[in-house]
Amino acid sequence: MYKTQYKKDLLQKLAKGKSFIEQYFTVDIDIKKVARESGISEYHFYRLFKNVYGISPYQYLKQKRLEMAKIMLKKDNIPISQLAMEVGYSDIFTFSKAYKQHFGFPPSQRF
Repeated sequence: MYKTQYKKDLLQKLAKGKSFIEQYFTVDIDIKKVARESGISEYHFYRLFKNVYGISPYQYLKQKRLEMAKIMLKKDNIPISQLAMEVGYSDIFTFSKAYKQHFGFPPSQRF
């Protein structure tokens, strides 16, 4: 029973970390802060997240940002540099490179 409760607690903490990413992905957060919010060490959080969700927490954060950017590009007619900042990137170059890597085409190639 003890092990079962321990696993349940860990999964709840992990879910708390995932929710934290989903809530704050547009601001400057890092995995160390997410792990701290979930009450798990950074190393343990990273390992558990990848095992449970099949993707690293960093990749999940990046994916959330890029998916939001894609939606915004379809809807809004805002400059790409502004969009990059709004989804959590500090500069347009890093954003454009990540966007192209993820989707296979640059953000300047709007739909």
